[in-house]
Amino acid sequence: MNAFITIGYKKNGKSEILLSPDEPYAKHRQLFKTLTGDYTDVEVWSRAMGKIKQRKVKTSKVAKVSKTSKESKE
Repeated sequence: MNAFITIGYKKNGKSEILLSPDEPYAKHRQLFKTLTGDYTDVEVWSRAMGKIKQRKVKTSKVAKVSKTSKESKE
């Protein structure tokens, strides 16, 4: 059986294990895609294959301002 582990890296340089090998891979994948907050990076590791995935965590959730269309003159 292949064991997976999800690790989050914080801004201060410390790492934290977010999900243990006891959890199914689907939970690791879901957390990997949806993680936000105080973390800068998140990684999923496999015992057999090493590092599988890595991504930067987006911290800003500011909505983009849509461009306003010019009003046509009649």
